[in-house]
Amino acid sequence: MIPDEDLKEGIELCWRNTKFLVDDAWTLYRRRSYGHSMALAIIALEEFSKLWILIDADTFADAARAGYPNERMGHEPKVKAAFRSHRIKLADTLEFVKGEIEEAFRKDTRVLRKVLGEAPTDEEMEDLTKSLRRLRASGLYVDYREGEKWFDPNSLGLRETALKTLRIADWVVKITEKRRQILHGF
Repeated sequence: MIPDEDLKEGIELCWRNTKFLVDDAWTLYRRRSYGHSMALAIIALEEFSKLWILIDADTFADAARAGYPNERMGHEPKVKAAFRSHRIKLADTLEFVKGEIEEAFRKDTRVLRKVLGEAPTDEEMEDLTKSLRRLRASGLYVDYREGEKWFDPNSLGLRETALKTLRIADWVVKITEKRRQILHGF
């Protein structure tokens, strides 16, 4: 497992990498490389989840150092499994986004929309949840599909899906940046 003293560095590295991945995904989208853009946005969402996995691990490490060792017992295997599993990372990130959207829009829709733009709809979130794992790979490779002929990952057919994925990845970064400003860090 990751030594306690290295957790904070990992948190900052995951945060920085998440922002770079989202920026790069937008660059690819503007270049009409829709499949590649979408795949990179999905990877950014996974990287974001690792950030929160590390924050949880750091919280449990702090509790153990403060004299609550039982707080940490049984947590390390869960952290390790979540850190490696794409399915768990994507599910965690999308659950975070749904919760943040619901909370934020309950408070002040008008101000939030001005700052963050339109929120993804529940339907968009559900569609994305169902298809992210499959889409990440299909957004990268040319493939031959029976009855459909050749699949081009950068066809216009992926444009809308790529845009939805990017909007959600953007939300993750913007919401977290606001939270960091309020809390003065993680």
